[in-house]
Amino acid sequence: MTNAYDRGDVVVVSMSWTNADGDYVDPSAVVFKYKDPSGNLTTLTYGDDAALERVDTGRYQVEIEGD
Repeated sequence: MTNAYDRGDVVVVSMSWTNADGDYVDPSAVVFKYKDPSGNLTTLTYGDDAALERVDTGRYQVEIEGD
């Protein structure tokens, strides 16, 4: 899915993981990648990059600030 945002918007991307029973679980690693409008790739790794936050068990989010 592709969404459009205006310059200066803050985009919040949430992600979650569950097991077969539907219980939220933390994965062994969380890596989030995105491209800016110029095509530059940013890679965030949970535990290394403060922008990728653990909200609760199995729930993570990243806030991307537009230029």
